[in-house]
Amino acid sequence: GVTSATAAPALAGIPVTHRGIASAFLVISGHAMDAFEAGIRAVQPNTVSLVVLMGVTERAAVAARLVAQGWKPDTPAAVVCAASTPDEWTWTGSLAQLGTTEPPDGLAGVLVIGEVVRVRDVLATATAPAEAGNEVSYGRN
Repeated sequence: GVTSATAAPALAGIPVTHRGIASAFLVISGHAMDAFEAGIRAVQPNTVSLVVLMGVTERAAVAARLVAQGWKPDTPAAVVCAASTPDEWTWTGSLAQLGTTEPPDGLAGVLVIGEVVRVRDVLATATAPAEAGNEVSYGRN
């Protein structure tokens, strides 16, 4: 079957792996910080895509711990909520901005952290404009 760890980012235009950008991804839970920290210590910062399940409410703590582990604050990040539903909501920005984004209340989602988030920007400029929806994007300055 297809897991939300790969499906939700893909529906938002973010592949979790992409040739020349990221050849691996780590799926990790964001609601138990001890387990999260152990998992991120197992990978070299900024070398894989991270998909954080159950991390939307802990997004500020996730971002802070990643930066503390050596991830660059300007690493691209995304929040994808309610993928494949009429309430779908996506935000993109930097790891430093991740904790300040305000997803709609009550929507489950995933965090995606890594250079693959930039693929969404490339795809967005290469395709026709989508219909207006519930999307907030391009949080980077």
